[in-house]
Amino acid sequence: MAFHDALCGVTVSTCSECGEPKLPHRLCPGCGAYKGRTVVKLTEE
Repeated sequence: MAFHDALCGVTVSTCSECGEPKLPHRLCPGCGAYKGRTVVKLTEE
């Protein structure tokens, strides 16, 4: 097994608006914010 084939963990950051965990460089799944501004308005179904 080569050392470059190892798996690494997933990096998770927190949303600056609501504090929910999210993937970096992605919209927040909780509030729809990206870089401090609301991009998508989420509705509850």
